[in-house]
Amino acid sequence: MLSLFIGIQCTGIILLFAELIYVLLRKNSRQKMLMLIVTVSTLINMIGYLFELRASNMEMAMQAVRFIYIGKPYIIFATFLFCLENYGIRLSQKVRSFLLGIHVMISVLVLTSDYNRLFYSSVSYTYDDMFPHVVLGYGIVYKLYNTLVMGYLVLMLVLGIYNMRHTKDRNEKIKSLYIIAIVMVSAVGMFIYYTGVTKGYDCTHLSYLIGNLLLLVCMVKYNILDTVTVVQEKITNELSDGLLVVDSRERVLYFNERMKWIFPELTMTNYASALSVLNEFIDIKENYIKDESIFEVDKKQVVQNDSMYGYMYLMRDITEFFNYTLDLERQTIIAKEANRAKSDFLAKMSHEIRTPINSILGMNEMILRKSNQKIVKDYAMDIK
Repeated sequence: MLSLFIGIQCTGIILLFAELIYVLLRKNSRQKMLMLIVTVSTLINMIGYLFELRASNMEMAMQAVRFIYIGKPYIIFATFLFCLENYGIRLSQKVRSFLLGIHVMISVLVLTSDYNRLFYSSVSYTYDDMFPHVVLGYGIVYKLYNTLVMGYLVLMLVLGIYNMRHTKDRNEKIKSLYIIAIVMVSAVGMFIYYTGVTKGYDCTHLSYLIGNLLLLVCMVKYNILDTVTVVQEKITNELSDGLLVVDSRERVLYFNERMKWIFPELTMTNYASALSVLNEFIDIKENYIKDESIFEVDKKQVVQNDSMYGYMYLMRDITEFFNYTLDLERQTIIAKEANRAKSDFLAKMSHEIRTPINSILGMNEMILRKSNQKIVKDYAMDIK
């Protein structure tokens, strides 16, 4: 039986190395970084448990346990964050830092288990059951930590069921099924281990491996780490127009860097004021001015296959066009004023010239009537 368990660990390690290479070759993205954490943590977990299975005494087994907890606390945490990212939910920086601090503390407590009994209340080694193994008593922190892990699983399960029931997109439904399957595999593995039916074999390592592989299949099948997704995000980030996308319940799913510049307070959890301003300017049909930039605010429905999934707020930068229009209006006014000045000038000159011209023509007519000299009359005709 021990050989079978060792074979499972070796197979899992080979698969995880292949997965790690695959993920490393993908373009950089938030999903890639989270998947890297999941994969590396699971790999450390599998290698550590292989060492534990091969241990021949308590000291070697405890060294392996300490190595396991360099990675194990971060598997479910990174999977949870990956799940939230998939559903467009981002925890605040403070919450993420707090949760990360808890997992780092777990690693530290296990690494220093010789000097504390907070995580493991007791440590012994037995040669009974299916194979020799270390027997660990569970301290108060261990129980609290497992409660936190169960909390992650419950939240992931709730999100998966909720999204599967409310989304109309078939691919999104299947992705939610993968999330639910990962939760169920992890929960079943923990339940079986705690019942003690495995006689010392920690099947949570196997459940984490299966969950990791399911996550990989979901990634590959639906191109979660696809280059096109990364390129699209980069393009939208570099637009001069602000873009903000919300779901049908007006919860923010995405916003680009330009929108963040327009509304510095905008975050994935703090967006109410920005939405209020956007809707206000849409209602009054006026342009929004930020520093020297002028934006036209627009709102469009996100519709696919006759189903409405949310709204897209677009702030078009019309600064150049607006300034060009103002300049054109100024040039038009200048041209009109010049044309009016020309007309006034001609009207006045026409009036001023008419009097002396009439006098000249009158005198010239007298010359034509009175003069008998042919050359004088020729000149007079020329004048006329």
